[in-house]
Order: sequence, then structure tokens, then C-alpha cells
Amino acid sequence: MVSNLSSNGNLSNSSIENIPHYDLMQLRSFVTFNLYVAALTVVLSFIFNFYIILAFVRRPRLITSFTIQILNFVVIEFVMLLIEGPLNIVAFLNPRLLTLKPFCAIYKFGAWTFPSLALLQQMAIGLDRWLALLAPVWYRQKTIAFGVKVTVGLCGAYLLLYLPLFIADVIHTKTVTVGARCDIHRVFVSYQIVVRMITYYLPLFFTYVSYPILLGMIRCRQRRIASSPSTRTDKTSMLGTGKRADADADLEPSVTAVKAQALKKAVDRANARRSGNLSMWMMLVQIVCSAPLTVTYTLIQYHPNEAQIPYLHDFNSFSVMLTSLNMVVDPLIYWTFFRDLREETIRLTRCRCFFILNER
Repeated sequence: MVSNLSSNGNLSNSSIENIPHYDLMQLRSFVTFNLYVAALTVVLSFIFNFYIILAFVRRPRLITSFTIQILNFVVIEFVMLLIEGPLNIVAFLNPRLLTLKPFCAIYKFGAWTFPSLALLQQMAIGLDRWLALLAPVWYRQKTIAFGVKVTVGLCGAYLLLYLPLFIADVIHTKTVTVGARCDIHRVFVSYQIVVRMITYYLPLFFTYVSYPILLGMIRCRQRRIASSPSTRTDKTSMLGTGKRADADADLEPSVTAVKAQALKKAVDRANARRSGNLSMWMMLVQIVCSAPLTVTYTLIQYHPNEAQIPYLHDFNSFSVMLTSLNMVVDPLIYWTFFRDLREETIRLTRCRCFFILNER
């Protein structure tokens, strides 16, 4: 749902053969500022996500049944930055490129596909947290391959739904006028709404609704765990060992095993807590950064009198900048909650800097 920063304005009564045309925006300096900020965040996001992917590649042990979902999300964002970032900047600098049908088609495909895939993957991360909370026994047996299959399945389902609409729209569009929006489809309006509902609004609604519920349930569970006394097994073992340490040395291996098991449980709880906190922060940032774009773009595309809403398209450019800012914040969240990932990224950065210094 990336908006065309170079061609927003009022919808005209163009012919059915042309994509809707928009007049120039009123707050040009505001939009230009948003563009420069968005360009800067795109560059930073590209660098951050590249280092995260490289860290996972260099240290495969960082990939677990949960972090595979994060890695899949990072890969989707990285591909989006690689394709959509340059397209938006080039389209702003030279709007006439959008009059080329192939360029406009690529722009339209990316503007619809990557934001939807990112939201679907975000929904997969949220579902992963629900499974960890409601089915802990099954969740502990979940494999990395399962996370890969989920992401591949979501991507395949999206393409199965969207490609008929995209192909029909490309065939239907004969010419593209200067200043036209290339992110709006003109055919199969009813089916277009169905695709949008399933691939964008549904995962967005899931994030908005499940976030506070899941957060409340996780907090309640953490309070119960923190307030519960130590397990009777640990206390009994310690008391027994204190009384019979000299009489029965055979208990030492079993005590060691109990301590190791207790330590493993503590580590698992800490990892689960970090994973839950990471997911919650990701969902919160997603809600804050995506809400303005969802509102403005929905009004632009579906409101019958959107031309009468003042500064709608100008603030739509601001909402696009917020989504690019979201892609900078996400890597910072990963580094905050995953110490091993942070350390590996720092190590990669230092190695790269040392290599550059040696070349000089």
C-alpha cells in the first residue's frame, strides 16, 4: 500500500482506459520533506536489515522455531526496500516514467504486494505467540521447517488471490496519463475489495484486536509465574541433600540433573518472555505506523467524495513516511531483545570497518 508521492490530488473524470489522474498536492514543501525523510529511512532500513540477514546466515544457531518467523519478515522487508524504495524515488524525480505501461505495472504490483505480505507475516508472528500461549506442549515441538512453510503458504495464497486482478488490470489499461496514480486498479472492483479485505485489512484487524488481548494474557501469566513459589521438587531435593549428604552420595547426580532441568526451564521462560515482548513491541509499532496510511489510502481509494477532504493526499505522503520509519524501528527492536543477534551484528560491523581500514 505504498502511495505515489509524485501524483496525488483530486480524482478526475478520466476515461475508463486511463488510470485516475490526480492534481498536484497543495503542501509541496511538506511532501518534499516527507520524501527526503522517507529516502533516509529507506537507506537505513536497507543497511539494518542486510546486517540482520547476514548475522542469521553467519550464525545459523540463531535460527529457531520462533526467530525463523522474524527472519522471514526481515527478508520480505528487505526485498520490499530493494524494489519499492528506488521505484518511489525515481517516480518522484521523474513522474513521466509512470506513463510507461511496464514501469507502471511493476510499480502497482509492488505497491500492493509487499505491504500485504509484510502484514500477513506480521499476522503469522502474532499467531505464533497465540500458539505459544494456548498450546505450549505442541509449540515446544514446532520445527523451523514449519515456520518456513507458513510463510511460503501465505505468499502463495496472496499471489493466488491477487494475480488474476493484476493481470486483468494490466490488460485493461491501455494508456497512462502524466500524473496518474499507478497504485489503483480499475477492474473487478468487487473482487478488488475481496482481495484487499483478505490480504490487507484482515491481518491488520488481527493485529489491532489481538495485540491488547494477547498483551494482557501474557502479562497475567508472567505475574502468576513470578508470584508462584519454587517447585516442590527443588525444595525437597535440597532438603534431602542437606540431611543425607554424607550418608548417600548417590543423590548428587540426581540433584545435578534437577538443577540442570530447573536451569533449562528458567532459560526457556526467559526466551519466551523475550519473544513475547519482541512480538508485542513489533505489533505496537506496526499499529502506530500503519494506521495513518490505512485511513488515508482507504479514503483516497474508496471514499466517493475524497476530493473534498482537505490535505488528504498531503497527509497520505506523511503516512508513507511513517511506514518507512517503521522499517527502521523493527531492526532496533530485534537487537534490543536478542543479545546474540546484536553481538553478531556488532562483530560483523567491526570486521567490515577493520577491512576497510586495512584497504586504506
